[in-house]
Amino acid sequence: MATRKSKRQPKRKMPYERPPVDSSEDPSTWSKTKLIQELKGMDIEVPVDLSKPIILQLFNSNIKRKEATVIEAEVIPDIGTLQSPPEQRPFINPEPEADTNKGARSDDFTGIDIVSSSLQRQIIDGKDVNIAALLIPNYECPQSHTVIADSIEVNLPGKPDIRLNRTLTIQEFIKAFGKYKRIMSKAYPERRVELDAYEEDIIDISNFYGSKYYDYHKMFSAKASTLLREHHVKVDWSKRDRDLFTLVAAGIQISVCKLCHMCDHTTEFCPLQLRNTVNHQEINSSRNDDRGDKYGRPKYFQDDLSAPHNDTNVSINDLIDKDLCSMTYVKIDDAIRLITNYGKGTKLCKFDIQNAFKICPVLPNQWPLFCFKWESLYYFYVRLSFGCRSSPKIFDNISTAICFIAEHNYKVKHILHLLDDFLTVDPPEFDAERTMALMTMIFNRLNVPLAANKTMGPLTCIEYLGIVLDTDKLEARLPANKVERICKFIISIIQKSTCTKRELLQLLGHLNFASRVIVPDGKIPPPRSTCREAATQLPECLRSNVVLNETVKQLWTHAVANTTRSLYNIGFSHFVRFLLLNGITYNSHDLPLISEDVLIYFIAHCFKVLKLKHTTIKIYLCGIRHAYLKSGYHNPLETPHGEFLPRLTLILKSVKRIQGSQTRTRLPITFPILQEICLRMRKGVFGKYIDCLIETTCIVAFFAFLRCGEFTVMNVDKFDPLTSLCISDIILKTDYAILRLKESKTDPFRKGIDIKLFKIDNSICPFLALKRYLSIRHSEFGIGFPSDPLFITGNREALTRQFFLVKLKNILELCGYDPNLYNGHSFRSGAATSAGKARVEDHMIKVLGRWKSDSYCRYIKISPTSIKYAQQSLTES
Repeated sequence: MATRKSKRQPKRKMPYERPPVDSSEDPSTWSKTKLIQELKGMDIEVPVDLSKPIILQLFNSNIKRKEATVIEAEVIPDIGTLQSPPEQRPFINPEPEADTNKGARSDDFTGIDIVSSSLQRQIIDGKDVNIAALLIPNYECPQSHTVIADSIEVNLPGKPDIRLNRTLTIQEFIKAFGKYKRIMSKAYPERRVELDAYEEDIIDISNFYGSKYYDYHKMFSAKASTLLREHHVKVDWSKRDRDLFTLVAAGIQISVCKLCHMCDHTTEFCPLQLRNTVNHQEINSSRNDDRGDKYGRPKYFQDDLSAPHNDTNVSINDLIDKDLCSMTYVKIDDAIRLITNYGKGTKLCKFDIQNAFKICPVLPNQWPLFCFKWESLYYFYVRLSFGCRSSPKIFDNISTAICFIAEHNYKVKHILHLLDDFLTVDPPEFDAERTMALMTMIFNRLNVPLAANKTMGPLTCIEYLGIVLDTDKLEARLPANKVERICKFIISIIQKSTCTKRELLQLLGHLNFASRVIVPDGKIPPPRSTCREAATQLPECLRSNVVLNETVKQLWTHAVANTTRSLYNIGFSHFVRFLLLNGITYNSHDLPLISEDVLIYFIAHCFKVLKLKHTTIKIYLCGIRHAYLKSGYHNPLETPHGEFLPRLTLILKSVKRIQGSQTRTRLPITFPILQEICLRMRKGVFGKYIDCLIETTCIVAFFAFLRCGEFTVMNVDKFDPLTSLCISDIILKTDYAILRLKESKTDPFRKGIDIKLFKIDNSICPFLALKRYLSIRHSEFGIGFPSDPLFITGNREALTRQFFLVKLKNILELCGYDPNLYNGHSFRSGAATSAGKARVEDHMIKVLGRWKSDSYCRYIKISPTSIKYAQQSLTES
């Protein structure tokens, strides 16, 4: 069977298929030398040590920019007509032809600038930005870049880009500056005209002086950035800088750094120059030889940065503020205290950072301050140096941050640190393996290296700060090698008839260190038989009971009133700050044991430093007592026998005697003043409803002897139907109204009290005022719900204290009274004063004002006329 030869079909051409390219024209096939020569022809110097892929990427980026520049040069015929037209601003078609299934067309969105967010942020902040960076798509700032590590933003240093070492043509400048203007104008629209004028000025300089315009721009940008950063002065870019222009016009050569290409310093003083002059041979500063010191420990090189001593020239440490770098270190007693609280079998974990100071870099501009000369070479420290006053403080900030992360993010309760040494303490029944795993994870995520030979746990016997902590034996002891070393040193001293001062100081240092473990019986004291022990020894079933734990927290929350609790928290925060300032460590889970002397000095601190009154200091002390009782400790304001601390009481009396009694003038609003207020309100002041509201509250507050907080709220969010006045709390009878107070100052347990307001034969009547107010309220806002506030403002929100007092003071001023002499409590005081003047019996005044003591007498203000009448009566007897 004859086969039919099929006709060969031509190859189908794909729509995006590229034609074959001559390999000789493909830059990827070029050698590294040819690529460098091509870049050199573009006035770009490339280091020979760069890899070929990087050089190829650099060539492709620049050849694209060169082609784009040629196209733009063909479009722009005359340099004198170059402008930044408004149509170049980013524009988005309001009605793009979008396919909802596949998205919008890209050509519907024109004028989009591809600029990295970091570079945009630098432009908006007014920093000196190399304008050439805007020609590189998504270029990251060479000075630094930002990474996100476990939700933490970290700024990392970057390397300068050699593409920035070019003098831009005017066409390139206009393109780059157009992006600059659009970014700046988006944040500050009012600067558009100013930047347009600056661009026109640059074009004018370019027409007459050629490429000198770029020198002017770099100097102007650097100067404007410096004035904004250092002196907070905003420069008007539309006005030409005559001094800089004179330098450019005179043809003076501008010195530009060859390393970072900035014009504000020369190459010799560039921080990168220091890096290049350092001998690249690694310096093993941690050990001078393999023998170590006399105790077998590795030797460390430490400069005396306090030198020169007794000299007119200052040292490096003299330039560092001693107070800013002062710090307090954790003590072994803090660890012993935690172990004492948890008792036998407490689990310990220890962590030590490897080469701690090496993880903290020194700013390049400070390298010249930390260097030494050896064999005609200068060696510069690029990491924290031993012997520098600020090094421990700087590193301690890192350690403190690690502790903060562990405590607040991962709930590691008890963690102590001394620079690079960390110790965690967990109860015997707790899974300490979790703590070990969490801490190791934290160090790994932060890229903080740990010393493997010094990281251990969980254990019940561990060495921390040179002391062995044995929680099984409840014992703190010296390691055997330290005991042997101290004994040998003591024997050597005993055998001598004389010793040097240095040897004596060394002996005292050894003995002082050894005394840290000398406690009664040589053991850690057992847990105290106090309420604190009972709290920590709760059975696991109770400690893990979520319902009971939440109930206990809720009960503690309601142990005192909200306002009282706020004052207690403020006082306790001041006390904690006082402890930290004076070297007493504080842990949020374990309060420090304080003595009467500490409290006395805290009172002195409040009196002398905080300038607090006697009454405020007493409230702060109550806040300290509340915090300690809540944490399961004994009342710190009392002796073990339940008596008040005698010296503390005398110090408080001394503060009160020195300050004296300074009472603020607060006049009562008596019935005549109330009449004037009501008559003025009825003439119209704030509007029909607000006038009725203020008049009613004033009348009710007067006749019911109300405190301001009993009929107002501190703010709208504080309204609570369980405690505040509601519509259901007012009941109108035939000739009287019943006002129910659910809570008051003298009724903290919310028993409630009914206040009867009778209909009286006077134009100022509480019954009629309430009846009229409710009628107007219902007509304005409807009946409402029983749980709605009784007194509401025009926007249906509960009447606040601030709103009421502002309106009251306005009315008093209209009536001719000084509003600064009256406040919300003036109604209660005025009612008591009016009752006393009307010769109402004392027991009736106590009933009306709901007083349980004779304190009502303080509310009755005796006028000079009454005193004169009483003195006149003495002559008639």
